[in-house]
Parts: sequence; structure tokens; C-alpha cells
Amino acid sequence: MHLRNLGLFLLLVITIACSSKTTSPLIEDDNKLGPAVSLEDRLMSTPGIFMQGNQVRVRGGDNSFFADSEPLFEINGQVISGGYMAIVNVISVEDIKSIRVLKNPTDLAMYGTRGSNGVVKIRLKNEK
Repeated sequence: MHLRNLGLFLLLVITIACSSKTTSPLIEDDNKLGPAVSLEDRLMSTPGIFMQGNQVRVRGGDNSFFADSEPLFEINGQVISGGYMAIVNVISVEDIKSIRVLKNPTDLAMYGTRGSNGVVKIRLKNEK
């Protein structure tokens, strides 16, 4: 009887451990950097993101051997293809309300293979 209880206990522990979800860091309107900060500086100050030249990388998100390993960018719910170079001249740093980095499989499931290198969600202050 003790083995059965032990088995149920282990099953419960494993279920709880697998279902616990770590939240991705959320950076809210951080004006400490000042108004003259570039988008590159803003992204580099976001936990979980680092830059290599003009390419953005999500820590733990390099899952592609042959394709581009930049994350997917989403601005106000609109997926932007083309990586960092596609958004650098489109948005103003002063308009950014928050940046959220998604890199957990649970968070990335809705993006499919497009999100395999992580997703950088940017919300703008003038969101419509």
C-alpha cells in the first residue's frame, strides 16, 4: 500500500513541476534611460535579450540550425517579419510602453515554428 501512495505522490509532484509556468520578464515604460536612447539600447536593457551586430538574440532561443536565429517580433499584436532591421525604422523608442520576451514552450505554442527562436512582444503607448 505504501508503494501505491508513493507512486501517487510522485505523480502529483511531477504534474505540479511540469505545470508550473515561469513568467517572462515584462519591462514597463522605463524612462530611466532618457528620451534619446536608441531602440538597440532599449532592447539590450531588456532581460533575456542580447544583440550581435544588427541581430537580436533571445537567451536560450537559438533553436534553428539552418534558418535565421532572430526572434519573431510582434508589435501591438501584429507579427513583423524581417527581424530587427524591419522594425528599427518603424517604431520610435519614446512610443514603447512595454517589451516582453517569450521563450517558454508554453508561451510560444501559439506561434508554432515561427516562434522557435523566441518572441519579442512590443506594446506601444498609442495602441489602437
